[in-house]
Amino acid sequence: MNNRVYSLDVLRGIAVLLVLIVHVAQKTLNYESLGFEVAKLGSLGVQLFFMISAFTVFMTYEKTMLKDRKPITSFFIRRFFRIMPIYWIGIILYSTYYGVYGDRNWGDAPEGWHYILHFLTLNMLHPSVQSTVVPGGWSISVEIMFYLSFPIAFYFVRTLKSSFYFLVATVVLSVFFRMLFTEYFFEEYLYGMMGDSTDEIKSRFVYRFIINQYPLFAAGFFMYHMIKSGQYNKYIDEKLILLSTFSFLIISLYVFLVYSGSFLKLPLEAFVHIVIGFPMLILSIVYLVRKAKSSPCLLEIAFASIGRVSFSFYIVHFIIVDEVSRAVIGVNESFGMSFGFLFISTIFLSLVITYSISNVSHFFIEKKIQNFTKTVLARFKFS
Repeated sequence: MNNRVYSLDVLRGIAVLLVLIVHVAQKTLNYESLGFEVAKLGSLGVQLFFMISAFTVFMTYEKTMLKDRKPITSFFIRRFFRIMPIYWIGIILYSTYYGVYGDRNWGDAPEGWHYILHFLTLNMLHPSVQSTVVPGGWSISVEIMFYLSFPIAFYFVRTLKSSFYFLVATVVLSVFFRMLFTEYFFEEYLYGMMGDSTDEIKSRFVYRFIINQYPLFAAGFFMYHMIKSGQYNKYIDEKLILLSTFSFLIISLYVFLVYSGSFLKLPLEAFVHIVIGFPMLILSIVYLVRKAKSSPCLLEIAFASIGRVSFSFYIVHFIIVDEVSRAVIGVNESFGMSFGFLFISTIFLSLVITYSISNVSHFFIEKKIQNFTKTVLARFKFS
């Protein structure tokens, strides 16, 4: 297997495990605890997914440009069949399990019209619809918006230098966009235009919106060109410990300032995707550079095996975590276990069950869809 593809699977595995951790924490840990504050960073697993997605899409699109007759058309066909069928299965799964109008236990229950936007993966066009039908559906919608913009973005980020400028530009745009929704600018007016949702839901929508999240995709472009060029590999090798330590110090400082209630707490939380996205980018680049020279260890093999089924894992894990946490908490009422034991046991059981189901989905559904996609591209002579 291509070493780079394998390494990306490792990062995907880490990303989806981070997401699992934060969702288990929401069900089992004390929200006021330091443990929860640390576990909450697991939500950045979604942003790591965005980064890896941009890296992968750029890498595959460059290859597509060389061999496909209609690269843009084939790109959209591949992306459509990669995402939509599994997401539609997710809609059926959650609607069957919880009921069409039932609360998913992860947020507000859906209304009938929400299904239209979720079916089209346009749920991130309205604050009230973000993840009502499929929990976590907001990230799939943002991913689709990224795909729609990618062919244009591709022509602006063909080199390492241009990808760096693009990254800086998207960070500036993200900060400007977020600032518009503060009390110092147009929060009251803009929130008023966003319907009857609560301010908390509106704030979540602004944070998740594609403009605010685009720096993570831009970081993926930059990461791709860094790895492809190889011109900084020697420096990264020499400064491995320094770069890694610096990254973990930023993450630790963030946790300390937020948990201690520092005056920086609110701005740090508002821009957590950038503040933590920066060390996350550094650590990912360091890993990809180092990985090119070494064989995988057992832990990497485990992460990669999870990463290969990460999409199915992400879609189904909400149900599993919900049910497992409920069962474990029920047992705890009889035995009086600590929050830590609840957390760890729920993670372990959720991981085993979700991974097992995801493997079945990957091999019997995703693989068949991939083969069907190849047939479609060949039949219509797009590739």
